[in-house]
Amino acid sequence: MTTELEYKYEVKVERRDKPARFDAATREALREAGMMNNNKLKITGVSPKMLKTMKMEYVECPVLDHQVHFVQCFVCPNFQSRVNRAVLCRGAPLAGSEDATAAEPKNRAEEDAQPKAARVSTEPPARDARRGDTHSTAPADTPSEPPPVRAAASGTKQDTAVRKSPPGARKEEIGITEPKSGDFSEWYTQVVLKAELADYAPVKGMIALRPDGYSIWESIKAALDAEFAREGVRNAFLPVLIPESLLTLEKSHFEGFNPEVFWVTHSGDTPVGDRLALRPTSETIAYSLYSKWINSWRDLPLKLNFWNTALRAEIKSTKPFLRTSEFLWQEGHTVHATREEAAAQVESMLEIYRHVIEEHLAIPVEFGRKSTREQFVGSEYTLTVESMMPDGKALQMGTSHLLGQNFAKPFSVKFADKENVEQYAWQTSWGVSWRLIGALIMVHGDDRGLVLPPRVAPIQAVIVPVHSVKGDKVWLAATELVERLRHSGCRAHVDDRQNVTTGYKYGDWELRGVPLRVEMGPRDLKNGTAVLVRRDTGAKEQSGLENIEGAIVGLLDTIQGDMLESARRRAAGMTSAAQDYESLVSLISGGGFVRAHWCGNGKCEETIKDETGADIRLVDGGDGSGPCVVCSSPSVHEVLFARGY
Repeated sequence: MTTELEYKYEVKVERRDKPARFDAATREALREAGMMNNNKLKITGVSPKMLKTMKMEYVECPVLDHQVHFVQCFVCPNFQSRVNRAVLCRGAPLAGSEDATAAEPKNRAEEDAQPKAARVSTEPPARDARRGDTHSTAPADTPSEPPPVRAAASGTKQDTAVRKSPPGARKEEIGITEPKSGDFSEWYTQVVLKAELADYAPVKGMIALRPDGYSIWESIKAALDAEFAREGVRNAFLPVLIPESLLTLEKSHFEGFNPEVFWVTHSGDTPVGDRLALRPTSETIAYSLYSKWINSWRDLPLKLNFWNTALRAEIKSTKPFLRTSEFLWQEGHTVHATREEAAAQVESMLEIYRHVIEEHLAIPVEFGRKSTREQFVGSEYTLTVESMMPDGKALQMGTSHLLGQNFAKPFSVKFADKENVEQYAWQTSWGVSWRLIGALIMVHGDDRGLVLPPRVAPIQAVIVPVHSVKGDKVWLAATELVERLRHSGCRAHVDDRQNVTTGYKYGDWELRGVPLRVEMGPRDLKNGTAVLVRRDTGAKEQSGLENIEGAIVGLLDTIQGDMLESARRRAAGMTSAAQDYESLVSLISGGGFVRAHWCGNGKCEETIKDETGADIRLVDGGDGSGPCVVCSSPSVHEVLFARGY
């Protein structure tokens, strides 16, 4: 079944963030991909009757030329399913057609070429739509189908699994099918979905966090809470609804967030009166309360942190952990008697972020001050930690703001000093979000899936009994070992599934990024040993069972350090220096951080932004002497330029 839609009425593309209709070059690309005929877009697997009940939504399109980023997809609420993205983007024929496995467009032939170890299944297209054939479709959860047949695992390649399929059925590959060096966005989405970190929610712009994804967030939260406690910061809670009247008290802050705000206008069928905003950030609600809680210098400093969600309504294209309308984060808000005390707090919080990101997530960062153009609305200045992603784009990992008295004055956050003279307080705010998980995926992941640093991994070591059934000696030894590891503080798990092969288990845990795999078979048990396999390097080593807990804990520490050093080497290779404007433009086009001199003039900053798409990610605290890379005027700053997320 093929439905043809007039492209000029139903389909739009988004080119470099600007909506546009299909131009001649795009139509030609669609024709070559077999997706367009006589100026009509082909959508397979959907009847005209179904189209009448469908809503439209933007989704990523990894197939068209590099300038085209998005194409509209159609969602059917009645069936709770989506048109298969592979069918929509690739123009692939329906399952059961004669050329069902050979309709790849010419310009994707090399990019979609799969290694011999690729895994295939025969799930119908509608089942895998948008969800990217998530890991939930693995044969372990489908007892009505035979378990996959897999070759022996090598520790470095995914294993082969084939389900028997009816003649003419379309074959769907499972596992990570897009290399990291190929379509980076598609690779990232597949890792998120298939490693079961998150999934798309029924509400546009929102995602559901699955247990492994939430476990990583809990590890980040625990690491930060420990550092916050040492700094004298305590956790508290704030409501999600903020009256519009509070937002308008700080006009510049309100204007900065107004386009992103979700509004509540009714309680049931009754208007609420003063509109209520779903929290975009908590400055206004927190400081209206601080004005009641603070009266004297004895109440200072007040250091509170809030773990909550924030909601922003501007998301056009959902990217799990990176661009979502609702996200988990922490936001800290402190109040001080002096500016010097508040400025010291801003520095301290930035150092906490640097420490946790590098020591727990194994991600190297650059840190410095934001330019005036890029700083937080309503702050005196903003400090930032930034990291470079493998696709050459920078990601802001966390920020710390000196608010000065900009919020204290409109919200009357005042105190009586030791001379009983009323003073306005000095304030800070600082925060990180679950985009740290997105950075973790991008920096460490590989073609086989997720690679997790041990300190934040939900499972640090998985024990896989080889040639074993429940109740035999190998199984008993594995269950005993997992208890020993848990007692030593290691998050361990034994995979005793009986309906999948050992090779399938190896590939599964590699996809999920478990740092260490422990292999135990009858021969290993007889020799009193086990095989330890690292996820980050694939290296194997034998360890005696008698003192294996210490060996595993030590190896996990080694993996943690090695992952950070490896990431530092990669980041260093993506940082360069520009001496003039021509070299700056050239280096920015290649991706990565570009270090250059800047005179401090906002017009020079705007010129670079307009002509290259790059921002000043941070102003370095080092020597800024030298000519400005744009106007050649004497420079007072050395800065890092990069395109960003």
